[in-house]
Amino acid sequence: MTGIVIVNYKTAELTVDFVGRELSKLPSPWRLVIVDAAGDEESARRIQEGTGAIRITDPASPPERDAAVYLISSAENLGYARGNNLGAKFLADHFPEIDCFLFSNNDIEIIDADVVDRLRTVFARPDVGAAGPHVDGPFGRQGPGWKRKSIREETLLRLFYPLTWPLLRRIQNERNRPAPSGFCYSAVGCFFMASRKAFEACGGFDPATFLYGEEDILAERLLKCGYRYYYLGDRRVVHLVGGVTRHFLAPSKSDRLRLESQLYYYRTYRNASGMELALYRFANRLFTGVTEVTVHRLKLLLVRLRRGRGR
Repeated sequence: MTGIVIVNYKTAELTVDFVGRELSKLPSPWRLVIVDAAGDEESARRIQEGTGAIRITDPASPPERDAAVYLISSAENLGYARGNNLGAKFLADHFPEIDCFLFSNNDIEIIDADVVDRLRTVFARPDVGAAGPHVDGPFGRQGPGWKRKSIREETLLRLFYPLTWPLLRRIQNERNRPAPSGFCYSAVGCFFMASRKAFEACGGFDPATFLYGEEDILAERLLKCGYRYYYLGDRRVVHLVGGVTRHFLAPSKSDRLRLESQLYYYRTYRNASGMELALYRFANRLFTGVTEVTVHRLKLLLVRLRRGRGR
């Protein structure tokens, strides 16, 4: 059986809609735990009424086993990694029949109803620890399927952006092309599955992270345990990017969290040197604080000039 984990953060209505509209498409049985991060009583009430969830006050105590949906409220905003770890542990502790975890955002549209069943089949391979489908978003394909990153390459691409812009565009276009099914480095964290055996073997998500970068970190943790990601290119979901973050995170804070996560990833899992990390930090700050703003303003200027000529 598949155990599903959703981390909810101040989007109770979105979660209720996702459970009723999208998860109902899945033909095979599942159990769901919703981790309501920084949740209050009103949020819990809305989720319970909308999904029929059983409220869990003590995740360590045996729950009512007949329910399909459970709700764990946390006064603390646990973030992506700790929230999903909490949900996965609850399911693993109390439901031994669960052999796979589906980690999903609540801003997902399931296009192929058999996506979970097809993802489950790839775990027949002993070296597959996690798997994800083709993910579409407003900016094109989000993966999975991209290659293992290099801190030096990423630094140079940002540091010399005006010169490397054609290469960045080519990389982005490559990521947006449909890819055949096969092994890949990591999957998009908005909707993917992990085998329970592999997830528990590698210790789950790194609890030191809060938001962003969890996919690549999990990839490294799985690799150390002999597991890999698998990309299922013939099944598709749509991610309505930023359904949560754009409402509750200012762009500047989002950029900062993303940068800190990447620095942690390269420092802890890729053994980057202090000099490499310092250059990477500088290149990213230059890119987000100066280059992107300048390029955006130039684009606006060109648009205005073209409109002026058209009159």
